[in-house]
Amino acid sequence: IGEHRGVLVSCQSASGGINQMFGHLPLDLFVSVTQ
Repeated sequence: IGEHRGVLVSCQSASGGINQMFGHLPLDLFVSVTQ
């Protein structure tokens, strides 16, 4: 469980960095790229 929790935290922090870098871009553009 601790391992999974660490992965979740790292993913959340990575998402935060992405939001800071690409926050000025349209959200639909980001969603289309991730899909």
